[in-house]
Amino acid sequence: MILHADYSAMADASVIEARLMIASMLGPNASVPAGSDDHDDRRIWKALALLSEAQAICESLNAEQRHAEAGWKWLCLATKLKAVMDVVNQVREESPAFRERVYRKWVRLCEARPDPVVYWHFIDVERDRCATLDRSPLRWVAKRRRRIWVVDGGMFEGYATDDLSAKAIKWLAQYVADLHAQ
Repeated sequence: MILHADYSAMADASVIEARLMIASMLGPNASVPAGSDDHDDRRIWKALALLSEAQAICESLNAEQRHAEAGWKWLCLATKLKAVMDVVNQVREESPAFRERVYRKWVRLCEARPDPVVYWHFIDVERDRCATLDRSPLRWVAKRRRRIWVVDGGMFEGYATDDLSAKAIKWLAQYVADLHAQ
């Protein structure tokens, strides 16, 4: 099975989607493709596998009918999204060039604060907000003849969970892709 992709075209959005599909096809226990000893490659692969898992949680959350279960899934989703940045930013064995790219990208992100809002006010804080609540961070609302989960509290009060998580996953996928494309 040939899964070791050429990452030189990572800036193309369709490639990002294809990589996410590959990671999702491998399932939640995805590992680095056999034969890959490139630490940069491993870091990107792990981040994309986490994004794939986050996407799967998001899809199962939308089908969840029980309030308590939905709250736990939302916490899991927020944890996976935050873990992507943790995986990318914890560079140890990577090449000096990759470490420098990660550092420069992180500095630019910090300098742009509070933008992008989806990172600083959702990905960066939602896991901790959910973990400290004594109630579910979500609530049901009727929208377009169906019931959906929306965020209950925080900066994104009333946002549909599927819309918000899709924005976060898209932003993170682009962040990871930009690191590798440089």
